[in-house]
Amino acid sequence: MKKKRLVVSLLLLCVSVAACWAAKKQPLSSASPVAVLSVTGNKAVPWFDGNEKSASEGALTGKINEKMNKLSTERATAVSRLDYALEGVRFRVEEKGAQMVEKERVLGSSSYKNNPGGTPKYLSAKAVATGYKSVFDMGRKNVRAVLSELGAQSAMFLDFEFWKVRKNSKELAALVILRARVVNADGKEIVSKRYSVESESRILLSGNSYNTEQLLSLLEFTVDDALDKFFDSAFG
Repeated sequence: MKKKRLVVSLLLLCVSVAACWAAKKQPLSSASPVAVLSVTGNKAVPWFDGNEKSASEGALTGKINEKMNKLSTERATAVSRLDYALEGVRFRVEEKGAQMVEKERVLGSSSYKNNPGGTPKYLSAKAVATGYKSVFDMGRKNVRAVLSELGAQSAMFLDFEFWKVRKNSKELAALVILRARVVNADGKEIVSKRYSVESESRILLSGNSYNTEQLLSLLEFTVDDALDKFFDSAFG
């Protein structure tokens, strides 16, 4: 009976600790060093119609478009957007007084390299930051193994959706939706949130025509806003 009460007490303590993290917004430095294990996003930048499932084109459609030389500038810069986001993460981690494990150490670790990951890149509808694997949903056992090898205290997983939003007949905005997971060294999820940020700035629209370079810049500004929202709301 005493053993049973002890187990129940330990379970309640675990729930209490998790609740305290969420309620008090623990400083990121308490989960440092941080290892970013996955940064993914849709390749195309579709028009937002309220259906988020349409953000990622089918893998087969994507490969056909590439073979037919329909690789638009928006799709061609998908990885660059994610690399930009990764650098933004590094800046904000350091701004919070924490350390981020070097990318080369993460990618070079045997636990990470041996992780099967998700769908192979050549079949995936998702773009992945340079060198990384698409492992947003990596399980507890694998996370623990990677963090143990790296000597890190937490793992961060980020998945982006990039959209164009028609505001009226003459203007469009950028929309970035960010899903973020942070998992501690025990493999427990301490942050799991979704952030949606629409750009305050607009660019000119004529029919379906617009300045692509202006859109790409607008997306980067909106990525910064989404990352700010994540770090400010999740960590003290």
